[in-house]
Amino acid sequence: MRTPLILITLLVFHPHTASAQSPNTEPPVFLEGITITATPIDEADENTEPSHKTVIKGETLQERFTSVPEILSETVGVKITRFGGLGDFSTISIRGSSSEQVLVYLDGFLLNAAQGGAVDLAKIPVSQIESIEVYRGSAPVLFGQTGIGGLVNIRTKAASREKSLSYQMQYGSFNTTRLNTTFSQKPNKTDILLGLNLEKSDNDFEFLSDEGTQFDATDDKTVKRRNAQFESLNFIAKLGHDLNLQNRLHVYYNFLDTDKGVPGLGAFQSDTANFKVASHRISFRWDTDNVAKTGLKTQFTLKYSTKNETFTDLSGDIGVGGNSHNDNRTQLYEAHLNVNRAIGKYHILKTQLQTREERFDPFDQLAGIKGGTSRQRTYSFALEDQISLFKEHLFITPSLLYEDVRSRFKDDPSKRTLGKSIPPDSQDQFLTRQIGLLYRFSETLTLRANIGQYFRRPSFFELFGDRGGTIGEADLRPETGLNRDIGIRYSRRFKSAIRKITLQAAYFNNKAEDLILFVQTSQFTVHPENIAKSQTTGEELSARINLGEHFRFETNYTHQRAKNKSNIPNEKNKFLPGRPVHDLFTKIETFNEQFSLYYSHHLTDENYLDRRNQRNAASRQIHNLGFSVKSHSNWTLTLEAKNMSDDQIEDVFGFPLPGRSYFITLQGTL
Repeated sequence: MRTPLILITLLVFHPHTASAQSPNTEPPVFLEGITITATPIDEADENTEPSHKTVIKGETLQERFTSVPEILSETVGVKITRFGGLGDFSTISIRGSSSEQVLVYLDGFLLNAAQGGAVDLAKIPVSQIESIEVYRGSAPVLFGQTGIGGLVNIRTKAASREKSLSYQMQYGSFNTTRLNTTFSQKPNKTDILLGLNLEKSDNDFEFLSDEGTQFDATDDKTVKRRNAQFESLNFIAKLGHDLNLQNRLHVYYNFLDTDKGVPGLGAFQSDTANFKVASHRISFRWDTDNVAKTGLKTQFTLKYSTKNETFTDLSGDIGVGGNSHNDNRTQLYEAHLNVNRAIGKYHILKTQLQTREERFDPFDQLAGIKGGTSRQRTYSFALEDQISLFKEHLFITPSLLYEDVRSRFKDDPSKRTLGKSIPPDSQDQFLTRQIGLLYRFSETLTLRANIGQYFRRPSFFELFGDRGGTIGEADLRPETGLNRDIGIRYSRRFKSAIRKITLQAAYFNNKAEDLILFVQTSQFTVHPENIAKSQTTGEELSARINLGEHFRFETNYTHQRAKNKSNIPNEKNKFLPGRPVHDLFTKIETFNEQFSLYYSHHLTDENYLDRRNQRNAASRQIHNLGFSVKSHSNWTLTLEAKNMSDDQIEDVFGFPLPGRSYFITLQGTL
């Protein structure tokens, strides 16, 4: 027992990093998170893994008119940045990270493409979600890739044993409509699930426009958001079959089609710019338990996805590229094998072998220019060991992830970055090393601590930009850093008026070098740059109390200080933009078998929109109210009011968010 622990610990903290053709690349930096129970769920007893997570159960979200960005914004340590209203581009930051540093998985598919790191959360429909897991900091290396800022894992529903057909109809402000239906059945060894989601909105909310004169309020006026409409269709199909007690096959297919207007900046709206996305994802998985009676558990998976993106701006309203009509295609091929086995009483060893290749093909329709195929091929090996000591009071989880990344960039005349040539082919090796521990003082009190190293290579989007508002930088260096955290959790059930109480607190300290930031270079464009150093420290506090059988209270508070530590004049020790210092969410809910009423309040303060901290977003306070009534015939009616105080707010300069709005939801089963 002692020898494997010593060997793995020495390997995790050995000072050398594998690297080829990248002598300046630091070892990958990674960090673990502290579990925080999120929005409306009754948290199960915590497990023994140091790398815990926030778990949001989808079943409690179905009655609400909500979205994945809104759900995640209610989670401690999470900041959502939205570029407009419902359906508009929305990204996530965890513990002061950039959106490119957070990995997002949907049913095992990594949504962060090599072409562009930030994931648009607004495209993911809520109706099919089974659960959302938020790793604040480190995540298991068995996902196959690591994220500097943590990881979000979204799982869709599984088939139910009983034949089920559910429906949901939602309507609200700005002519917003959603229609959702799900059919599932598992009569014997074969199970099937089919889900369909249709959604559209005019998104023509009113906002206060500065008319392009940021520092002159005399010409400000209220106008309507134009060309912000969107439509989307999402279809999902799952088929499973039990070959025998030890073997099971899964087939998965998902189709997503979105069509949305691109209004641009608030004062300079475009009436014609448009963005369309059509994607297909398919996977085959074979699970085996106790292979040849050896105790091995294996999972072999094949995946393929393709995504076509079309951006049209024939009037040249967006960015600096003039008239645009671009078609881009991204393809993914992936295979991985997971093997788990218990070794004696004290070790559970988990490994993964993975290979994946992404291909990016751009095409400029107006110029008739087809760019070459850029490829990024990754080979990785992950190893994780969970070690239990002192009669299962102490659990230590060291882990390693080795990645060999081979990139081939092809020149695209329509996307040349400021006259710079496309970089040559490259090959890099990275080694992620992390270790976490959990100590159980008692059944109610636990301590967690984590330390790790990470890296993040620039995406194609950051290197080459686009024909819209982003100008690429071909000389960007990989981000590197070191993350640490420590936290404590107290959870206890009572037989009094207080039925259960859960309290959590965590401290984190993240350091990064060569951090990539998008700098606004004009009213229309942004440009990525490496800044020398950054440091983010913060505290996370969370409480959840169940009073009696009909009342629940929860709150979480994040206090963070994300600072620029470079030597750039007027920017050193300034707050990094888009990382609010204060973020507080509170929700009160009362309920019984037929009725439920909730009120929530979300406060964000000290959120700077620029690197020199000259523009501070106004203190934001969002008040939401919702009421539900349930019938005995399996239907529920919900009425909701959002942003009741009608705050005029924005997450990003020039991208207004909706004011007061109302929604109605009717759902049930047949």
